[in-house]
Amino acid sequence: MENTALIIIDLQIGVQPENVPLYNLANVLNGVNQRIRLFREKNNPIIFIQHNDSDLVLYSPEWQLFPELNARDTDIYINKTHANSFYKTDLNEQLRKLNINKIEICGAQTEYCVDTTIRMANG
Repeated sequence: MENTALIIIDLQIGVQPENVPLYNLANVLNGVNQRIRLFREKNNPIIFIQHNDSDLVLYSPEWQLFPELNARDTDIYINKTHANSFYKTDLNEQLRKLNINKIEICGAQTEYCVDTTIRMANG
């Protein structure tokens, strides 16, 4: 039996630099919200990964998730400081605790943190 979690990486206000909007942001957020809705219907866990560094300072306005996302207090939130969402976080422990054996990943800047997390999840 598959236990699947949805992992949403770096969909934070600060990943959209001023005057350079993220490509198709409204469509991306809409698509992610559709996946969130499907996961909620199946009572599957939703995990938000938020990067923090000198540009995305923890709890700053830039660090916040896009308000359009259907995030809830009951979701799991993990902070990271590296492109790899598993590096020095409790992501792996959370997945094990929930008996997750399949993950779906989406997020911002797929060529960086999403790609790195996918490669590390497979390792």
